[in-house]
Amino acid sequence: MQGAAGAGRFVAGGALGVSGIDGAGKSYGAERAAEALRGCGVGATVIGVDPWLNPPGVRESGVERGPHFYRHAVDFEGLFARVVEPLCAGRAIDEKVMLGGQSGRVVEHVYKEAGVDVVLVEGVFLFARPRVARFDVKVSVDCSYAAAFERAAARRQEGLSGAELERDYRTMYFAGQAHRYEMDDPRRAADLVLCSNELVASGAR
Repeated sequence: MQGAAGAGRFVAGGALGVSGIDGAGKSYGAERAAEALRGCGVGATVIGVDPWLNPPGVRESGVERGPHFYRHAVDFEGLFARVVEPLCAGRAIDEKVMLGGQSGRVVEHVYKEAGVDVVLVEGVFLFARPRVARFDVKVSVDCSYAAAFERAAARRQEGLSGAELERDYRTMYFAGQAHRYEMDDPRRAADLVLCSNELVASGAR
């Protein structure tokens, strides 16, 4: 992940996106990059998109599950308007947001940061064409579907059985990512492409 940290040297005051397929190791890589930046005296914070997932009734569909998930998975407009843009503009934030899309249970999320030079945003579908220009630097985390699913199964993601998890990954998550490659060509949009197949399964996301 040293490459992502190096990229941070030319995005002070801006946003760095870390994106890839579900289970690729995005949050792991973003956190390691933020640690490296802080070690160099750069104020860095990581903002994940997962709390901003839309409710299951919005993000999931029984028809064309992959393309539907790609289009409706995350409330990106809310995330950027309430958190990312204020942080980039003012280098600080003190905001409480009530979100319930991820689990279906409304939870208060507190965003409180100061002295932020670089905002690292990590999550799926960040480099879709309507959003790609919002990032000063874009890092694509490459990972095989097999390795990504192994990580998801190891942490028993979403409390699903193995068969249920395999079905959702095959028909929705990975199908959505395949649609992403057709629509956006995220590897071409990226400034850096990192391979995460070697990341430790437990904790890599």
